[in-house]
Amino acid sequence: MTVLAKCFETLSVLSVSAAFVLVIILFLREIGVINFNLLTNRILPINSNSEVHQKGIKGELKTFLTISALVISSRIFIYLIGYMGVLLIKNQGIDIIGSFESLWNRWDSPHYISIAKDWYQNSGDPQNFIVFYPLYPLLIKLLALINGNYFLSAVLCSNISLILACFYLQKLVKTEFEESFCVPTIKYLLIFPFSFFFGLAYTESLFMALSIMTFYYLRKKDWVTAGICGMLAALTRNFGLLLLIPALVEYLIVSGTVENLKKKRFLTIISHFFREGIYIFLMPIGFVIYLYINKSVTGDWFRFLTIQKNHWNNSFGFFGENVRNHFMNALTTTWDSAARVSLWIPQVFIFIITILFIFYGLNKLRVSYLAYMVAYLLVTFSPTWLLSGPRYISALFPIYLLLGLASRNKIADNVATVICSMLLCFYTVAFALGNYVM
Repeated sequence: MTVLAKCFETLSVLSVSAAFVLVIILFLREIGVINFNLLTNRILPINSNSEVHQKGIKGELKTFLTISALVISSRIFIYLIGYMGVLLIKNQGIDIIGSFESLWNRWDSPHYISIAKDWYQNSGDPQNFIVFYPLYPLLIKLLALINGNYFLSAVLCSNISLILACFYLQKLVKTEFEESFCVPTIKYLLIFPFSFFFGLAYTESLFMALSIMTFYYLRKKDWVTAGICGMLAALTRNFGLLLLIPALVEYLIVSGTVENLKKKRFLTIISHFFREGIYIFLMPIGFVIYLYINKSVTGDWFRFLTIQKNHWNNSFGFFGENVRNHFMNALTTTWDSAARVSLWIPQVFIFIITILFIFYGLNKLRVSYLAYMVAYLLVTFSPTWLLSGPRYISALFPIYLLLGLASRNKIADNVATVICSMLLCFYTVAFALGNYVM
């Protein structure tokens, strides 16, 4: 088993390394440094006339309301699946309304609610919550001023964010591809096996909405709005900093910086950067604000790193070794069967699936998306004590773009839809029962 795990680690490292090299090559080709036909033709070309398909304000409103109804009905269905699963397995009567918080307020959710109620603390157990970023608790606090219930405010915030994520995802699909791919793309987002987190007191839906908005405005060359959305994303999750990578990639591609360098137009490069490109660097400001909160509350700019290591047993390590450990935990009897099925097997599976999606997207997505996916995957699997890999990956929205594109094959689409729906029901019930789904 140890030899098998080592082989799996080696394959993982080789796969990620190959993906990284290919993304670099594609990037160099896009900016004109190299010129050859490596995976040059996307299956679906970018639709530069997508604005022609826009139906005006009434059309946008109708689309927004349709998406809102779809999202709300899908979340109600998920809540009911969890509730009925608990009724069936525990064989005891619980009130559907009264049990809502007890079923869904688990793992990290109470920590966000604690921050929303009392902000960050420097003593007792709440001092360990400094590792959680501030934007989501602030939004919970704002909504709680209206309804007075912090948990319901968190759920409401997540569902509103999910509606925005789906709305902007369909706009992004119409920008990049054909409008017909909007429905399957949103479908896969809503039935992804761990998408139940999108309607709970977690940051996934808020971060995903902000990251999709960042990409959308980058593609529209609205650098100011993209910078602001990226900054807010960096105030929501540590992954927000990664949005700087696709932002720089997009800017270098569309700004003609390399061409101007070849022609020694240095003043043009500088002028263009301070006119447009500089707004990209609004994104790290979100992280700087988070560091300042660390400093103001604890006296240490990087207190979160100490807390992550000492309390949460987490630090950055080599992703290949971490994946190998997940593989060992999934296949050996070190952990009980329930933990292996709910915790470790999904982490190994989601790593493999994400790698496959990256390679599948090489001739289908812009290099900015691919660079983001590779960086996101590496950061996700770098923590030495990773327990939430599938939840983190669920916010990696390019996966849904690729699933939407793959839906052209109706047999594959039907199979994927059934599998995703079954796994979503399974892990929803497992979470509601208190298993290690986090």
